[in-house]
Amino acid sequence: MLKYKHLIIALLLVSLCYCEKSDRLAQFFTTLESKISEKELNDFRMTRADSVPDMFENFSVEYQEAFNEEFPIEDDISDFKESLEGNNFRDEMLFMIYKFHDWLNGQEHSIEEYEEIIRNYHQLKLDREQKEEEKQKRELLKVILKNEERWRIGDTLGLVFSLEKRYYGKAATERIFPYNMEIYEFEDKFRMQGVLLEKQLDSFDLKFVLKVTEVSADSIYVWTSKNRIIVGDIFELPLQKYARPIE
Repeated sequence: MLKYKHLIIALLLVSLCYCEKSDRLAQFFTTLESKISEKELNDFRMTRADSVPDMFENFSVEYQEAFNEEFPIEDDISDFKESLEGNNFRDEMLFMIYKFHDWLNGQEHSIEEYEEIIRNYHQLKLDREQKEEEKQKRELLKVILKNEERWRIGDTLGLVFSLEKRYYGKAATERIFPYNMEIYEFEDKFRMQGVLLEKQLDSFDLKFVLKVTEVSADSIYVWTSKNRIIVGDIFELPLQKYARPIE
């Protein structure tokens, strides 16, 4: 959505200086409609309210082209801006998107109804994000428990890290779960082996304490500039941070 920011800011500034009627917005929507394929328009027209903003992303190029051609001003926008709770740029953009969706369907809502539609969209999106976060936490816990159950004191563990260049040298890439579950073939990698000496449980994480027995390269740092790994090191592995199956 940030790609639209300069367009909406310009629209709002001009709306303070002119009093054009809603037919200017209809003219803009007509231009925008002409730039989108019939199939895409039909799909967008039939989209549920909670999915309208996400689907509109497909029309970003067409939107900017139409905006540059027409530069419409809608009287309602400044009133809407003032009336919204916690007013922000995204709400202004959502207002335009929902207006376009309604225009295609021959519908119209009051400012108050648009406020409610947008608040519902934000809440539904927040609920979805929270559910996804809870799901990821459950999946991460499964990975941690599987590692804890599989490995015993004295076992030799194999670890692999993707690498990136930092100012102090090559270091293990830090990715949040679940994006660290997959290390791709094209990525630069660092492998190490170590004997499991101890399992440490604190209030935040379960750690494996290893004695490093083998490394695939020298002068590699794991996560911090203080953690250069060499054979013979005692290395603490936070399972929540590693967050992938141990080989």
